[in-house]
Amino acid sequence: MRRHKRQSGLTLIEIIVATSIVVLLASIALVAAVRITSKAKEEHCYGIMEILNNALRQYRDYGYECRLNIRSTAELDFYRSLKFPVDCTGFNAAQVENEITNFMNLPGGATIIPAGKHRITESGCTVMYFFLSRIPQCRQTLDEIDTKFLKNDHNEDEDYLFIEIAAGTSTPREYPWTRILDPWGRVLRYDYYDQSQGNYNTRKETIRNFPLITSAGSDGIFDTSDDITNRKKTKPQ
Repeated sequence: MRRHKRQSGLTLIEIIVATSIVVLLASIALVAAVRITSKAKEEHCYGIMEILNNALRQYRDYGYECRLNIRSTAELDFYRSLKFPVDCTGFNAAQVENEITNFMNLPGGATIIPAGKHRITESGCTVMYFFLSRIPQCRQTLDEIDTKFLKNDHNEDEDYLFIEIAAGTSTPREYPWTRILDPWGRVLRYDYYDQSQGNYNTRKETIRNFPLITSAGSDGIFDTSDDITNRKKTKPQ
């Protein structure tokens, strides 16, 4: 009587089933990893917002040091009324230089060097950081931000970007032109004036009681549901 030997190994169907299970488990693990990474970035972002809120409050209390030279004239009443850093959101290099010169009443003016590397999309947050960093109390608070979220060069192979301040007869001083990034590597948006109409080059009459700082979130698009701002009181669960 002939006996059939049982074949060892897996059949094609068994291999397909096993492969499908492995792929499914890998997909589940990948989705979980993405969610964990996204959650961590959100937590980092809220941490940055909290630090900036603290620095802005300190500026409100001590920022007069940046405004001591402002002339008591009618045309500068607007600048004298500001409690927080001037809002330059959407301004080009020349407009930023003019705004800082007026706000600080600089005899020699302010100059971004090289001006051609300045990006309009970075104006608001960069100017905010510049003024905050000039106040010792604020600067100490800003030091709590991880340096990987602070950038002052557009490319490691290019020249350093800075702003030159000429306050008078003394030698002009150079300050880093630093921008603040969110955990997704994008610049934060700073709104001190009410820019609800979207025209950032026109100053609105409404000044916010407290500046609005916004991260575009994971999708990189402002004014969408995943935006993270300094106004939200609770962190996502």
